[in-house]
Amino acid sequence: MNIKDSEFTSQVVSVDRLYHRQLLTRLPEIEDLERTWNCKVVFPSTEQASDEVTVTGPQWLVPKCIDEFLVIAHTCV
Repeated sequence: MNIKDSEFTSQVVSVDRLYHRQLLTRLPEIEDLERTWNCKVVFPSTEQASDEVTVTGPQWLVPKCIDEFLVIAHTCV
């Protein structure tokens, strides 16, 4: 499958907002994850007070990126 031919999608992952700050301290790891899977991890603004983290990227790579993101998130708990 050609990367240019894949459809982009967004999926929402629920991560308790109390851990968002700890996750942001691991931003270099998250940026590496984004480069590896060609995805973007977007945290909600503090004004939204939401647990929803959005991962956007090629449809076939987003689930892999989410899996690795959740590994990082669980180490913050």
